[in-house]
Amino acid sequence: MKKKQKLLIAVAGSIILIVLALLLNGMFSNDTTDQASSPDMKEISITLQVQEDEVSSDSFEVMNDTTLMELMEDNFDVATSDEGFVQAIDGYEQDKDKGLYWIFEANEEMVEVSAEEFVPEDGDEIMWMLTSF
Repeated sequence: MKKKQKLLIAVAGSIILIVLALLLNGMFSNDTTDQASSPDMKEISITLQVQEDEVSSDSFEVMNDTTLMELMEDNFDVATSDEGFVQAIDGYEQDKDKGLYWIFEANEEMVEVSAEEFVPEDGDEIMWMLTSF
């Protein structure tokens, strides 16, 4: 019986040492700052503006190859047409009768490709505007 007790104490001690080593090494850490500083990640700011009124503004950490449309679909309720045009964002719908359509700019400059093709760069500020066009 003494051999079994010594073996159990040795195993329990080993497990405790392993857990302590992992804790000290940060293996159980939920800290995401390492991910945010990864060279594979970038930060993008998105602002929604409906007829001159800002209705939403936030920043997002995404992978470097993330397109604007992927970012939008992952973080907003987006409706698109069969052709890929954005028709509504978070319940704000375009209105053909009033000539209101969704357009977007990057860093205060009009972008000449679709949101499905546009890959924002780190630090880009994207402005989605529901405006007369």
